[in-house]
Amino acid sequence: MFEMLQKSYHFFKKQFESFTLTDKIMVALLLALNTLFCVLKSSPITISFYEMDSYSFLQKLITMYEGIIEFNPVKHFSYGYYNYGYAYFLELLVLSFPFLATKQYAVVVFIGRFISVCAMVGSVILMQRILHSILKPIIVTLVLATLILNTLFFMPSILFYPDWIMAFFVILALYYQLKEAKVNSKLFWISLASFGLAVGIKFQALIYAPFLIGLVSWKCWNEATSLKTFLKSLTIVAIKVFFLWSALFILINPFVLHPKGLVAFSHRFEENITRSDKSIYVLLSIVILPIFYYAFYTLKKQKVSVTKHSMLGLSVLLYCFYQVNHYFVTKYNIVLLFLSILIIAILLKEYKVIFQKIILTVLCLFTFSLNINYIKESINQKVFFKNNTKLDQITDITKIVATDISPSDHILMTAGTPINYLELGLPLTHIHFVMGSFLPYHIEEAAFYGKWKKFDLKNNPNIKPFREKKYIIINKQDQIFTNKDNSSYKKTTETLTQLRQSKWNYGTIYETSEIIIFKNKGPLK
Repeated sequence: MFEMLQKSYHFFKKQFESFTLTDKIMVALLLALNTLFCVLKSSPITISFYEMDSYSFLQKLITMYEGIIEFNPVKHFSYGYYNYGYAYFLELLVLSFPFLATKQYAVVVFIGRFISVCAMVGSVILMQRILHSILKPIIVTLVLATLILNTLFFMPSILFYPDWIMAFFVILALYYQLKEAKVNSKLFWISLASFGLAVGIKFQALIYAPFLIGLVSWKCWNEATSLKTFLKSLTIVAIKVFFLWSALFILINPFVLHPKGLVAFSHRFEENITRSDKSIYVLLSIVILPIFYYAFYTLKKQKVSVTKHSMLGLSVLLYCFYQVNHYFVTKYNIVLLFLSILIIAILLKEYKVIFQKIILTVLCLFTFSLNINYIKESINQKVFFKNNTKLDQITDITKIVATDISPSDHILMTAGTPINYLELGLPLTHIHFVMGSFLPYHIEEAAFYGKWKKFDLKNNPNIKPFREKKYIIINKQDQIFTNKDNSSYKKTTETLTQLRQSKWNYGTIYETSEIIIFKNKGPLK
């Protein structure tokens, strides 16, 4: 592993040395600012301050750690986020093991976030190398500036997720395919193995498989002497890829070899694939796909045609549309952001340099004007903590809960609701989250075991036992209560209404325009 890291370091060092001074400064600033985010957002108070990523992923690592020290493999593999690769969590566990043992959770959070920062910077370096072979240095700089000025590069909330690592391996796969890798060459299989790693780290990477399949099919066609040899070559490659990706997926997620592990993964996969708020990202990929194919097809063409004018105009319009649409500003679209920028760059290749400069300068200024307020807000709130509402909330909520709480109690709260769990003396694993929807199974034992009956949790308490909650803390401004387009909005609001009407053994002890706290009337089981 150390040798692999060493080789990776030398590879990226060599690539970085060929950057222009401006490109180096931009990448260095990106690395420095996001490293600062990692440091400042990993202090004990900010672990519970803004987003739920720290809470949620830290809980998973603690569960895996406890499974090891208790010699309990079932508990170790019960981290729950099975759409994220086990190897991702294992890597974090190995790097942060001594800090988990000493409960230095701030260091654990820093490690998790800094790995994502490294993947982010690595992705930008790969993008620069792809562009370097297509465009002049000044144009490459403008493209990188447009890319880096996007909001996604200034969202600390997504740094404790594997999305940037997944994106890195997808971009690495495209990088090697675009390096004139012949079918069955070393680079060709490195590319496909990289994509297999991306799928193993986060199953969502399969959305981008058509982009790679198109490149592979094109290479097979170019090297074939007839339709028969093309189909034969493509079939052999497809069979090899199937076994390669399957082997990598099992290696990264060994729990799927166990029947219960496979059921758990299948359930998580089904849960994600059927969510209406996730299907939009598949549609966005489908829209970009034909333009990507056309851009790749014209990569070696010297003439600028009417079709190329049209495709360039369409790709620029789509980029602008995505920029102003809230569906695009999310961790699910990191790869699509890189692809949309890459498509524009490829289509601009044969235009005059002055035209390239005009188009990219306009796009850069457009991106900057849309994102500057968010970047300023991100720096103010997440570096200087200038968010009085959040500061007041964390003080008030913690003070109210602290009047009657013990280390054995459990709390249910909407993701991102601030609370200083350290002051309360609660184990981090005793804080439970409402994400995506608020339903009776969050509150009621019978509904909980009904929801998870296929896993027989009642007889497998190490996996995910029901815990009766002492407090339920709800942020009424959370999108699950305000977004009427959410598929679970009706059931979520019904559950909150029933909770207010004391359907369950809870009473309201605190309420503002944003926060409502319910307390169990007891006694707790």
